[in-house]
Amino acid sequence: MKVLIVTGFKARPLVERYVAMCKSSVKVNVLTLPIPVAALITPAYAARKLKELKVRGYDLILIPGSVKGDVKAVGKTLNMPVFKGPRHAADLPEILDQIQELPLSTTKPACELAAGILAQKAESEIEALKAEALRRIEGGEGVQIRRRKRKAYWVPGYLPILLAEIADASKMEDEEIERMASYYVSCGADMVDIGMEAGGGKPDEAGRAVKAALKAVRVPVSIDSADPEELEAGVKAGASLILSGDASNLQALTRIKETPIVVTPADPNGGIPENFIERVERLEENLEKAANLGFKRLIADPILGLAPPYNFLDALLGYWEFSRRKPGFPTFFGAGNVTELSDVDSPGLNFLLALLGWELGVAFLFTVEASRKTV
Repeated sequence: MKVLIVTGFKARPLVERYVAMCKSSVKVNVLTLPIPVAALITPAYAARKLKELKVRGYDLILIPGSVKGDVKAVGKTLNMPVFKGPRHAADLPEILDQIQELPLSTTKPACELAAGILAQKAESEIEALKAEALRRIEGGEGVQIRRRKRKAYWVPGYLPILLAEIADASKMEDEEIERMASYYVSCGADMVDIGMEAGGGKPDEAGRAVKAALKAVRVPVSIDSADPEELEAGVKAGASLILSGDASNLQALTRIKETPIVVTPADPNGGIPENFIERVERLEENLEKAANLGFKRLIADPILGLAPPYNFLDALLGYWEFSRRKPGFPTFFGAGNVTELSDVDSPGLNFLLALLGWELGVAFLFTVEASRKTV
């Protein structure tokens, strides 16, 4: 079977790249029309240009799926089968591999007609990523949060662990904690965080809250507090991750040093440097202190935020600088610090934060629904 794919000159390199990934025996040629953007091709323009170029000898011609209108007239002009291809070049390999079985259309993009095939492809790619990540984890790469059969893992290049916080969980009844934990996991969370109230002093409540969350879900649970006693109680109750350690409390946490811990740049008085270079240097000092105290599974938190003492760009630069200094070191990205302080569209903001986190190579995406803005 011989197929011609029509595109614009800006998209040609991308189209050719994906055509080369086709596994079937279909012979494919790419024709570039003298127009920069493929989506601006009209059926009338395509018919005129293809006729001028005396296109013939093809079993099938695919016009870009983003072209508006019905391309039936193109086929009539050329006296050849002409249909709409996919909207995006990335879908070409699957479309071409299934081209003889697909019910192509002159009005609907091929990607819509092949939605099931493309969904299966996405699922298989995710499963392949998971298998590769597990292989690398077993080889000692990345970070794994695990307690009995509950586990979450990350290696460089793999999806970040999505950690969702139940804020002020110590104020809640067990039933509410269980409901929130179940809700977060149903929304895709890989882990649930038990956030304690400011001020500390409630280790029994920390343990109770952790147990309530563990009762409701089968994913790892973390404990989030500045109080060493609450953190220790949470770990004893089953928490698999500590949030967080700094220069003020690391010494007091050595009894639970086998548990993975998130380390921040805070000094003994809780202060955090305003400049991102100084903040990263302080973070490195705290990580070194933690390692010297016997903590082996460390996660770095350069601190994300948009309120004083530093701005959002400065915070992002902190992540960039840290990853430049320590490539592959697992980092913690507190997206909730931004969404909870922004009275804007939180789903859209979460997407942008997730994208930034992915490009910065973070290991954990930390989020929360604790106000009307994010619920």
